[in-house]
Amino acid sequence: MNTRKVISRKLLFLTLITLTISCTIIQDSDMKGPGEFSKLKVKSFQIVQNLNEGTFTTDLQITLGGNGKLATINWPDLGSHKFRFRTPISGAAVSILTYNASGHLTIFDTQVNSVSMERYTFDYDASGNLVQVVSEGNFGTATDVLTYTAGVLSNIKRTTNISGPVTVINSIVTVDNYGALSLIESRNASGNLIDGYHLQSTCGYTQDTTLGASYNAAIATGVNSLCLRNIVSFDLPQSVSFTDGAISRNQQNGSSRDPDKYFFHPFMITQGYFKNDEALLAAYFRDSWKVGQTSNFNFKNDETVTINKVYGI
Repeated sequence: MNTRKVISRKLLFLTLITLTISCTIIQDSDMKGPGEFSKLKVKSFQIVQNLNEGTFTTDLQITLGGNGKLATINWPDLGSHKFRFRTPISGAAVSILTYNASGHLTIFDTQVNSVSMERYTFDYDASGNLVQVVSEGNFGTATDVLTYTAGVLSNIKRTTNISGPVTVINSIVTVDNYGALSLIESRNASGNLIDGYHLQSTCGYTQDTTLGASYNAAIATGVNSLCLRNIVSFDLPQSVSFTDGAISRNQQNGSSRDPDKYFFHPFMITQGYFKNDEALLAAYFRDSWKVGQTSNFNFKNDETVTINKVYGI
Protein backbone atom coordinates (compact mmCIF):
# COMPACT_ATOMS: atom_id res chain seq x y z
CA MET A 1 0.00 0.00 0.00
CA ASN A 2 1.30 3.45 -0.86
CA THR A 3 2.02 5.68 2.11
CA ARG A 4 2.07 9.39 1.51
CA LYS A 5 2.74 12.17 3.98
CA VAL A 6 2.65 15.93 3.58
CA ILE A 7 5.82 17.41 5.06
CA SER A 8 5.56 20.62 7.07
CA ARG A 9 7.81 23.54 6.20
CA LYS A 10 8.08 24.18 9.92
CA LEU A 11 10.35 21.16 10.32
CA LEU A 12 13.95 22.34 10.62
CA PHE A 13 15.17 19.03 9.24
CA LEU A 14 13.51 15.86 8.11
CA THR A 15 12.90 13.63 11.14
CA LEU A 16 10.73 11.15 9.36
CA ILE A 17 9.49 10.91 5.80
CA THR A 18 7.84 7.96 4.15
CA LEU A 19 7.29 8.23 0.42
CA THR A 20 6.43 5.18 -1.65
CA ILE A 21 7.30 4.59 -5.26
CA SER A 22 6.52 1.13 -6.59
CA CYS A 23 7.67 -1.13 -3.73
CA THR A 24 10.56 1.01 -2.57
CA ILE A 25 10.18 2.92 0.71
CA ILE A 26 12.21 6.14 0.96
CA GLN A 27 12.92 6.98 4.57
CA ASP A 28 14.88 9.58 6.49
CA SER A 29 18.02 7.40 6.38
CA ASP A 30 17.97 7.75 2.59
CA MET A 31 18.02 11.53 2.83
CA LYS A 32 21.54 12.74 3.78
CA GLY A 33 20.63 16.44 3.82
CA PRO A 34 18.27 19.01 2.38
CA GLY A 35 20.04 18.75 -0.98
CA GLU A 36 18.89 15.16 -1.30
CA PHE A 37 15.36 16.35 -1.93
CA SER A 38 16.45 17.61 -5.33
CA LYS A 39 16.65 13.95 -6.39
CA LEU A 40 12.94 13.43 -5.82
CA LYS A 41 10.65 13.62 -8.82
CA VAL A 42 6.88 13.75 -9.14
CA LYS A 43 5.65 10.25 -9.97
CA SER A 44 1.89 10.77 -9.95
CA PHE A 45 -0.94 12.97 -8.73
CA GLN A 46 -3.80 12.12 -6.44
CA ILE A 47 -7.05 14.09 -6.28
CA VAL A 48 -9.04 13.67 -3.07
CA GLN A 49 -12.53 15.16 -2.86
CA ASN A 50 -14.05 15.22 0.62
CA LEU A 51 -17.67 16.06 -0.12
CA ASN A 52 -21.02 15.86 1.61
CA GLU A 53 -21.96 12.85 -0.52
CA GLY A 54 -18.73 11.01 0.31
CA THR A 55 -14.99 10.88 -0.34
CA PHE A 56 -13.73 10.30 -3.87
CA THR A 57 -10.09 9.59 -4.78
CA THR A 58 -8.67 9.77 -8.29
CA ASP A 59 -5.11 8.76 -9.21
CA LEU A 60 -3.48 10.41 -12.23
CA GLN A 61 -0.69 8.60 -14.02
CA ILE A 62 1.97 10.81 -15.60
CA THR A 63 5.09 10.65 -17.74
CA LEU A 64 8.11 12.94 -17.48
CA GLY A 65 10.12 14.27 -20.41
CA GLY A 66 13.87 14.38 -20.79
CA ASN A 67 13.86 17.73 -18.98
CA GLY A 68 12.41 16.05 -15.89
CA LYS A 69 9.16 17.96 -16.26
CA LEU A 70 5.65 16.74 -16.95
CA ALA A 71 5.13 15.38 -20.47
CA THR A 72 1.69 13.77 -20.22
CA ILE A 73 -1.07 13.37 -17.64
CA ASN A 74 -3.62 10.59 -18.04
CA TRP A 75 -7.05 11.46 -16.68
CA PRO A 76 -9.75 8.91 -15.90
CA ASP A 77 -13.37 10.03 -16.05
CA LEU A 78 -13.73 12.68 -13.30
CA GLY A 79 -17.48 12.16 -13.15
CA SER A 80 -19.84 14.90 -12.02
CA HIS A 81 -18.34 15.70 -8.63
CA LYS A 82 -17.04 19.04 -7.38
CA PHE A 83 -13.75 18.97 -9.34
CA ARG A 84 -13.98 18.73 -13.12
CA PHE A 85 -12.78 20.24 -16.38
CA ARG A 86 -14.17 23.58 -17.44
CA THR A 87 -15.09 22.01 -20.78
CA PRO A 88 -17.47 19.09 -20.15
CA ILE A 89 -15.42 15.94 -20.71
CA SER A 90 -16.81 12.44 -20.26
CA GLY A 91 -14.50 9.46 -20.23
CA ALA A 92 -10.71 9.38 -20.22
CA ALA A 93 -8.51 12.24 -21.42
CA VAL A 94 -4.81 12.99 -21.77
CA SER A 95 -2.99 16.29 -21.23
CA ILE A 96 0.07 16.82 -23.44
CA LEU A 97 2.66 19.41 -22.37
CA THR A 98 5.06 21.14 -24.79
CA TYR A 99 8.16 23.18 -23.92
CA ASN A 100 10.36 25.64 -25.80
CA ALA A 101 14.15 25.47 -26.15
CA SER A 102 14.56 27.37 -22.86
CA GLY A 103 12.55 24.75 -20.98
CA HIS A 104 9.48 26.96 -20.49
CA LEU A 105 6.03 25.39 -20.74
CA THR A 106 4.36 26.70 -23.91
CA ILE A 107 1.30 24.47 -24.47
CA PHE A 108 -0.92 22.51 -22.10
CA ASP A 109 -3.41 20.65 -24.29
CA THR A 110 -6.05 18.27 -22.92
CA GLN A 111 -7.36 15.88 -25.56
CA VAL A 112 -9.95 13.15 -25.97
CA ASN A 113 -9.22 10.71 -28.81
CA SER A 114 -6.59 13.15 -30.18
CA VAL A 115 -9.15 16.00 -30.31
CA SER A 116 -8.24 19.11 -28.30
CA MET A 117 -10.84 19.90 -25.62
CA GLU A 118 -9.01 22.54 -23.55
CA ARG A 119 -5.83 24.25 -24.62
CA TYR A 120 -3.66 26.77 -22.78
CA THR A 121 -0.80 28.56 -24.55
CA PHE A 122 1.95 30.44 -22.70
CA ASP A 123 4.40 33.07 -24.02
CA TYR A 124 7.37 34.66 -22.23
CA ASP A 125 9.62 37.70 -22.38
CA ALA A 126 13.41 37.60 -22.54
CA SER A 127 13.60 37.44 -18.73
CA GLY A 128 11.41 34.34 -18.57
CA ASN A 129 8.34 36.16 -17.22
CA LEU A 130 5.01 34.82 -18.42
CA VAL A 131 3.53 37.66 -20.53
CA GLN A 132 0.63 36.05 -22.36
CA VAL A 133 -1.85 33.27 -21.60
CA VAL A 134 -4.42 32.09 -24.15
CA SER A 135 -7.23 29.88 -22.82
CA GLU A 136 -9.39 27.96 -25.31
CA GLY A 137 -12.25 25.52 -24.89
CA ASN A 138 -15.97 25.16 -25.48
CA PHE A 139 -16.30 28.03 -22.97
CA GLY A 140 -14.75 30.42 -25.54
CA THR A 141 -11.36 32.09 -25.87
CA ALA A 142 -9.52 34.46 -23.56
CA THR A 143 -6.22 36.17 -24.35
CA ASP A 144 -4.46 37.65 -21.33
CA VAL A 145 -1.52 40.07 -21.40
CA LEU A 146 0.42 40.05 -18.10
CA THR A 147 2.63 42.89 -16.94
CA TYR A 148 5.01 43.17 -14.03
CA THR A 149 6.30 45.87 -11.70
CA ALA A 150 9.83 45.27 -10.41
CA GLY A 151 9.49 41.63 -11.46
CA VAL A 152 6.19 41.13 -9.62
CA LEU A 153 2.89 40.42 -11.37
CA SER A 154 0.82 43.61 -11.28
CA ASN A 155 -1.73 43.56 -14.10
CA ILE A 156 -3.68 41.10 -16.27
CA LYS A 157 -5.49 42.55 -19.29
CA ARG A 158 -7.96 40.09 -20.83
CA THR A 159 -9.65 40.16 -24.22
CA THR A 160 -12.38 37.53 -24.28
CA ASN A 161 -15.63 36.34 -25.82
CA ILE A 162 -16.38 33.98 -22.93
CA SER A 163 -19.26 35.97 -21.47
CA GLY A 164 -20.66 37.19 -24.78
CA PRO A 165 -19.32 39.74 -27.27
CA VAL A 166 -15.60 40.39 -27.17
CA THR A 167 -14.79 42.49 -24.12
CA VAL A 168 -11.68 43.81 -22.44
CA ILE A 169 -11.21 43.15 -18.73
CA ASN A 170 -8.44 44.91 -16.84
CA SER A 171 -7.35 43.24 -13.60
CA ILE A 172 -5.16 45.09 -11.09
CA VAL A 173 -3.12 42.59 -9.10
CA THR A 174 -1.64 43.36 -5.68
CA VAL A 175 1.00 40.99 -4.29
CA ASP A 176 2.23 40.91 -0.70
CA ASN A 177 5.81 40.60 0.56
CA TYR A 178 5.64 36.79 0.32
CA GLY A 179 4.85 36.81 -3.40
CA ALA A 180 1.28 35.79 -2.70
CA LEU A 181 -1.58 37.55 -4.42
CA SER A 182 -3.56 39.58 -1.89
CA LEU A 183 -6.01 41.56 -4.02
CA ILE A 184 -7.35 41.46 -7.56
CA GLU A 185 -9.96 43.85 -8.92
CA SER A 186 -11.33 43.31 -12.42
CA ARG A 187 -12.96 46.13 -14.38
CA ASN A 188 -14.44 46.34 -17.87
CA ALA A 189 -13.40 48.84 -20.54
CA SER A 190 -15.69 51.44 -18.94
CA GLY A 191 -13.94 51.04 -15.60
CA ASN A 192 -16.90 49.38 -13.90
CA LEU A 193 -16.05 46.73 -11.29
CA ILE A 194 -16.85 43.22 -12.51
CA ASP A 195 -15.60 41.18 -9.61
CA GLY A 196 -12.87 41.17 -7.00
CA TYR A 197 -10.90 38.86 -4.79
CA HIS A 198 -9.47 39.84 -1.44
CA LEU A 199 -7.07 37.15 -0.26
CA GLN A 200 -5.95 36.90 3.34
CA SER A 201 -4.37 34.37 5.68
CA THR A 202 -7.68 33.30 7.16
CA CYS A 203 -7.37 29.54 6.83
CA GLY A 204 -5.56 28.90 10.09
CA TYR A 205 -2.15 28.31 8.53
CA THR A 206 1.04 30.33 8.25
CA GLN A 207 1.41 33.03 5.60
CA ASP A 208 4.19 31.35 3.66
CA THR A 209 2.23 28.18 2.91
CA THR A 210 -1.35 29.32 2.39
CA LEU A 211 -3.69 31.77 0.80
CA GLY A 212 -7.10 32.36 2.27
CA ALA A 213 -9.62 33.83 -0.15
CA SER A 214 -12.87 35.73 0.11
CA TYR A 215 -14.68 36.34 -3.15
CA ASN A 216 -17.57 38.77 -3.48
CA ALA A 217 -19.48 36.82 -6.11
CA ALA A 218 -21.64 38.73 -8.54
CA ILE A 219 -24.17 35.88 -8.74
CA ALA A 220 -24.76 35.59 -5.02
CA THR A 221 -25.57 37.86 -2.13
CA GLY A 222 -23.19 38.13 0.78
CA VAL A 223 -19.65 36.77 0.83
CA ASN A 224 -18.68 33.42 -0.66
CA SER A 225 -15.56 32.05 0.95
CA LEU A 226 -12.82 29.83 -0.35
CA CYS A 227 -9.73 28.61 1.47
CA LEU A 228 -6.90 28.09 -1.00
CA ARG A 229 -3.85 26.31 0.40
CA ASN A 230 -0.59 25.82 -1.48
CA ILE A 231 1.73 23.65 0.64
CA VAL A 232 5.46 23.67 -0.16
CA SER A 233 8.03 21.79 1.92
CA PHE A 234 11.80 21.72 1.43
CA ASP A 235 11.15 23.66 -1.83
CA LEU A 236 8.97 20.78 -3.08
CA PRO A 237 5.32 21.57 -3.85
CA GLN A 238 3.30 19.04 -1.87
CA SER A 239 -0.36 19.82 -2.41
CA VAL A 240 -2.93 22.39 -3.38
CA SER A 241 -6.32 22.31 -1.71
CA PHE A 242 -9.53 24.28 -2.07
CA THR A 243 -12.10 24.35 0.73
CA ASP A 244 -15.68 25.44 0.13
CA GLY A 245 -16.61 27.15 3.40
CA ALA A 246 -20.19 26.00 3.07
CA ILE A 247 -21.15 25.99 6.75
CA SER A 248 -19.75 29.41 7.61
CA ARG A 249 -21.04 30.79 4.31
CA ASN A 250 -24.59 29.63 5.00
CA GLN A 251 -24.46 31.19 8.45
CA GLN A 252 -23.38 34.49 6.88
CA ASN A 253 -25.98 34.46 4.14
CA GLY A 254 -28.80 32.91 6.13
CA SER A 255 -29.68 30.55 3.27
CA SER A 256 -28.55 27.32 1.65
CA ARG A 257 -26.59 27.19 -1.57
CA ASP A 258 -25.46 24.63 -4.08
CA PRO A 259 -21.87 23.50 -3.55
CA ASP A 260 -19.27 25.48 -5.47
CA LYS A 261 -17.62 23.77 -8.45
CA TYR A 262 -13.88 23.86 -9.14
CA PHE A 263 -12.59 23.64 -12.71
CA PHE A 264 -9.08 22.35 -13.43
CA HIS A 265 -6.42 24.86 -14.50
CA PRO A 266 -2.75 24.04 -15.30
CA PHE A 267 -1.53 26.48 -12.62
CA MET A 268 -2.91 24.07 -10.01
CA ILE A 269 -0.18 21.50 -10.72
CA THR A 270 2.70 23.42 -12.33
CA GLN A 271 4.24 25.10 -9.29
CA GLY A 272 7.89 25.78 -10.04
CA TYR A 273 7.27 26.02 -13.79
CA PHE A 274 6.58 29.77 -13.76
CA LYS A 275 7.93 32.84 -12.03
CA ASN A 276 5.32 34.37 -9.70
CA ASP A 277 3.62 30.96 -9.68
CA GLU A 278 1.85 31.52 -6.35
CA ALA A 279 0.26 34.75 -7.57
CA LEU A 280 -0.68 33.07 -10.86
CA LEU A 281 -2.39 30.21 -9.02
CA ALA A 282 -4.52 32.64 -7.04
CA ALA A 283 -5.22 35.07 -9.89
CA TYR A 284 -6.37 32.39 -12.30
CA PHE A 285 -8.60 30.68 -9.81
CA ARG A 286 -11.20 33.19 -11.02
CA ASP A 287 -11.50 30.87 -14.07
CA SER A 288 -11.82 27.79 -11.86
CA TRP A 289 -14.33 28.91 -9.26
CA LYS A 290 -18.04 28.53 -10.05
CA VAL A 291 -19.95 29.76 -7.03
CA GLY A 292 -23.04 27.75 -6.07
CA GLN A 293 -26.37 29.46 -6.43
CA THR A 294 -29.28 29.52 -3.99
CA SER A 295 -30.96 26.14 -3.51
CA ASN A 296 -32.36 23.83 -0.87
CA PHE A 297 -29.10 21.87 -0.64
CA ASN A 298 -28.35 21.08 2.99
CA PHE A 299 -24.65 21.25 3.82
CA LYS A 300 -23.50 19.09 6.70
CA ASN A 301 -19.78 19.79 6.29
CA ASP A 302 -17.42 22.04 4.39
CA GLU A 303 -16.13 20.47 1.19
CA THR A 304 -12.44 20.19 0.23
CA VAL A 305 -10.65 19.21 -2.98
CA THR A 306 -6.94 18.40 -2.59
CA ILE A 307 -4.43 17.71 -5.35
CA ASN A 308 -1.46 15.81 -3.92
CA LYS A 309 1.90 15.33 -5.60
CA VAL A 310 3.46 11.91 -4.99
CA TYR A 311 7.26 11.90 -5.09
CA GLY A 312 9.85 9.19 -5.60
CA ILE A 313 13.37 8.70 -6.93
